Amino acid sequence: MSNRDALAFKAWKILVGFAKKGESITYGDLAKPLEIHPRSVRLVLGLIQNYCRNNDLPALTILVVNKRTRNPSTGFIARSHDNLVQGRAEVQAYNWARASNPFSFAADGTTSDKLIARLLDSPETSAEVYAIVKIRGEQQRIFRDALLRAYDRRCAFSGISFPGTLDSAHIIPWASCGSDLRMNVCNGILMLCSYHRLFDLGILSVDEEYRIVFKNRINHKLTSVDQSFIADLHGKKIALPSDQTLWPDKGLIRRRNG
Repeated sequence: MSNRDALAFKAWKILVGFAKKGESITYGDLAKPLEIHPRSVRLVLGLIQNYCRNNDLPALTILVVNKRTRNPSTGFIARSHDNLVQGRAEVQAYNWARASNPFSFAADGTTSDKLIARLLDSPETSAEVYAIVKIRGEQQRIFRDALLRAYDRRCAFSGISFPGTLDSAHIIPWASCGSDLRMNVCNGILMLCSYHRLFDLGILSVDEEYRIVFKNRINHKLTSVDQSFIADLHGKKIALPSDQTLWPDKGLIRRRNG
């Protein structure tokens, strides 16, 4: 299949147009301008659906329906199939002029895979990638995908590899850093979502020797599970990327811990 991001860029524009008209479109009719097989449309819609869900937007993909049933396929999970009428009403009522096309970076054929490769090959150019992508939700998706590859899709703290549980944790938080660090792999660590939350709270941290530090800042009474799952991580070294140029920046760790 050709560049999915570029196809999502085109599909987004088409779906916004149908939302403004208050109409639906079939999978087959959407496939025609995208010049792909109708069965491949779901791969493009998956990108759009995930973006809408992650950014609290109405489910734009609800407008794509089966020709016979006039309902979305089972791949549509952004809203219960028992409440499609309200979902369509929300999409049609939303002011889509407020939502820039999140796939605009792909308008010239650029792919997220190429951007991820650039982040991994040259972390120092991350500010340039940040400027290309523009939309925060897509910036964070690409940053996470880069960390997934850097850390071999395993939590640096535990080794757990279930993809839906893994988060891209920033060493210097998004709100506190500039464009040079927001997508810089050396400002990130891949970790289980629960560890990410504890990391943000300062209960878990990483020192300059890449050892995990546990601090019970809230004097929480630990259960045996808390002890084995969290506290016993204290002093253990995190798993690092095989490419040393992608290791967490010690200066950023010092800055965070200072």
